[in-house]
Amino acid sequence: HVIEQSQSYQLIQIPQLGLLTKMEVLYLDSNELTGKIPDSFYDMKSLYDVRLRDNHLSGTIAQDLGEMRALKLLYLDSNDFTGSVPTHIGNLGVLTQLHLFKNRLSGTIPHEVGGLTKLEHFSVNDNALTGPIPEHLSSMTAVRDLYLYGNKLTGTIPPELA
Repeated sequence: HVIEQSQSYQLIQIPQLGLLTKMEVLYLDSNELTGKIPDSFYDMKSLYDVRLRDNHLSGTIAQDLGEMRALKLLYLDSNDFTGSVPTHIGNLGVLTQLHLFKNRLSGTIPHEVGGLTKLEHFSVNDNALTGPIPEHLSSMTAVRDLYLYGNKLTGTIPPELA
């Protein structure tokens, strides 16, 4: 059950997206998609690989994302998302790849991200995140790649990350 898209659409205009509840893989990257992620997207609970990178998607990333517990790979980078990194992302216990770089995300990195113990790649670079580098990132024991540059983070590098 794979959808690949090569034409330009608003993501919300893809017919009955939320009815595709058995879909496991969704690749819509490198298109001209605009608008926000429709609420029905979050009903696709079987998705384990989502790639919406390199579009013009905007709005906030809904807390409902945390209910998509099958997600292992999530690529939302290179869009125009605003708001904060949703705290409910910490519910995604099998997530191994989280790419949120090159958006317009703000606020702090939520504490809940530290609970993603299977996360191997975490990239939030090139946003407008603020505050100190959170010590709780050291709880992500599987992390191999951590990209935080290009934000407005302050303070010192926590010794737990060294």
